Amino acid sequence: MLLKNHIIVNDVDGILATSIKDGAERLLLYFGGAGASNMASMRGIAPLLAHKTNTIVLLDPNRGWYNLSIRGLSRDADDLVEQLAKRIGSFPRHMITACGSSMGGYAALLFGLKLGVGRIVACAPQLMLDPRLPHAPKVPVKYDAIASLVANAPKDTQIDIWYGAESFTDLYNLLRLKPRENLNIHAVPGAMHNVLATMKRRGELPAFFKYAAMGKPFSTKTVKMPAAATAPVTEAGHLFYVHKNYKAVIKTLEPIADEVGLSALYVALGDSFSRLRDYEAARSNFERAVVCSHENYDAHYGLGLVLEKLGKDRAAETSFRKSQEFFPSRDGKRFAKLASVQYRIGAIDDAMQNYSLALELTDCPSRVHYEMGLALLQKKRHREALHHFERHQDTHPSFKPTLTHIARLRKELNA
Repeated sequence: MLLKNHIIVNDVDGILATSIKDGAERLLLYFGGAGASNMASMRGIAPLLAHKTNTIVLLDPNRGWYNLSIRGLSRDADDLVEQLAKRIGSFPRHMITACGSSMGGYAALLFGLKLGVGRIVACAPQLMLDPRLPHAPKVPVKYDAIASLVANAPKDTQIDIWYGAESFTDLYNLLRLKPRENLNIHAVPGAMHNVLATMKRRGELPAFFKYAAMGKPFSTKTVKMPAAATAPVTEAGHLFYVHKNYKAVIKTLEPIADEVGLSALYVALGDSFSRLRDYEAARSNFERAVVCSHENYDAHYGLGLVLEKLGKDRAAETSFRKSQEFFPSRDGKRFAKLASVQYRIGAIDDAMQNYSLALELTDCPSRVHYEMGLALLQKKRHREALHHFERHQDTHPSFKPTLTHIARLRKELNA
């Protein structure tokens, strides 16, 4: 162990990394999000770590929301608090900032408060970890509800929360908090759950990182939610995610959606109507969502799904492309969906390009091999088509169209 600037350096390979900078007076605890599987995946925050501040970067590759066991570091959340306290050592708590986004934002709040740090900067944190909610662990955890912990934070801990005003999940999580002297809550219009992606697109990320690392002033456009919307939105979120009572969601949100004017509510309505198979009503709400925020990729994607149901593939293709334009990460299911409609409208080259992108990702649907095989047949690339049909057979051994294509191609290629 090395003791320097009151921080005990004892890293864990691939899990925890410490950087000590001569003369730095601050310490930044950064908690990685669910997509951070290793330190190499943290390249996007390099500008944040470049500031003159000591840093401890912590990851949870198993996505246990820092509540479950983390290899080589901790048994559970309470043990992690102790491990971090040992590493921080005697570093002045008021000079420590805990920071993170999504899962990392939740961790910044939980462990920042448990450690008594001076500042917490959290982006789109989950306050409730119900397995039925999006962006939440799929198993029960000890600290599954931290809203009261945040609301009752000591006055000497300054908390700033930034979240996407266009994300229904963020609204559901964060409208239950009320601002107070040491708790500022910033709803960013046009932003989805990945607030940092929106800031990056707008050229604001360097200033935000400087604010997070060094406490320098930062401001961006924010929106104030009408007080009357708080109870209906949190109720509708519970009805949607937990009870899956879509009729009740519609009844709750329709009276306030136009007054609030946020795309997130129209997306929730569109999703609810779609699940009830009222596709025209769903289409109307998704179109309203797109008008409210053209950057809402869930609105574009939901509209594409509905247009597909209505047999309007060309319009659906436009919506799926718009969704990809703003979606912050590579998603196999979305690439596959775009490719499918492109194949049906005859844009074979575009479809093949997006099938290829889908196949590079772990969340790629297995049907993509079959559809890629069909596209390659169109291009008379039969040997490549056979390869993809055989890969599809691996997961669907009894699917008759695949077996038929394989038999025909093998006979043709071996003739």
